[in-house]
Amino acid sequence: MKLTIYTECPTEVYFQPLRYLQEQKKIKLEIIDSRLFYLPLLKLKLFLKREKKEYIKGSVFSSWIAPIKLLFSDKILLGFSPYSNAVYYLLFLKLIKKDLIYYTSWPHWDQKRGRSNWFWNRFLWRLFLKKTKKIGVNDACAKVLDNIEIIYHSVDTELFKPEKKRLNVLYVGRLEEEKGILDLITLSEEFKNITFTFVGNGKLKPLIKGDNIEYFGEIWNREKLANVFNQSSIFVLNSYKTENWEEVFGLSVLEAMSSGLAVISTDCIGPKRIITNGEDGFLIPQRNINILRDKLNLVIKDNKIRERLGKNGRKKVLENYDIKKIGEKWEKFLSNPSN
Repeated sequence: MKLTIYTECPTEVYFQPLRYLQEQKKIKLEIIDSRLFYLPLLKLKLFLKREKKEYIKGSVFSSWIAPIKLLFSDKILLGFSPYSNAVYYLLFLKLIKKDLIYYTSWPHWDQKRGRSNWFWNRFLWRLFLKKTKKIGVNDACAKVLDNIEIIYHSVDTELFKPEKKRLNVLYVGRLEEEKGILDLITLSEEFKNITFTFVGNGKLKPLIKGDNIEYFGEIWNREKLANVFNQSSIFVLNSYKTENWEEVFGLSVLEAMSSGLAVISTDCIGPKRIITNGEDGFLIPQRNINILRDKLNLVIKDNKIRERLGKNGRKKVLENYDIKKIGEKWEKFLSNPSN
């Protein structure tokens, strides 16, 4: 079976169960970056800066010829943000009866949220989504979209696994305000005896400094990233929703749980569907530094609670989010004649 993924977000980690199926020779997989004009500009910018980004691997040539190539593809998985102008081409593919699957994590299709959310785009997207096969990465999607199968993101539990821990607080993700970074920086100044570890990049990068702060930059190599997770003890995801964005899943939460960390996360729509509060992590209100401080103080001081949350989190990931189990769900879905 050949599956072509056409997406504006070709980040490999989102498709790792499909890569796993490819390694098992269950499917043939091709991922094509849909950003016809942005991709070459991005590559030129990196070339001029003499930088290398491991996640920017797409071929410019493949991107340019993709609109024609897809006309001869049998099964196509589409990954585009809500209300993207790509809907014109998606509707064309649907019109010529290509075998399409739309892949989404956005649970707010029934609300006027998201970028490019204006009347005409909403109308065209309703046309495209109607009766189109869909994969959602969280069950909130099923409440607003029909004809959808829920298949979660996954973790390689053999890579992200508990090892000897040191007492630190880890954050992995974009260094932006909506990720709650400013609160973490404030708390790092209060918990001076605890190391705060940051992995990522973004506008707030210049603020990531202090005697008890270590900054590793961006880490896209999975083995290197797993090593940071595996040796850490506490993970914090302090995101809050905005008009155009929300933490709709939280893959880093899964990676932390798989690695046996005690997880503290805000109750965004994604993390609150992963974490059972008080059992395998703590869920806290958004934009509330006082409660974050209290929970952080608790898991730092109480070794038993920290270990219990880590152990239960690891167990949940093994049972529900392991890459092999999620891969099996993808295989079953793709091999179903009705899909």
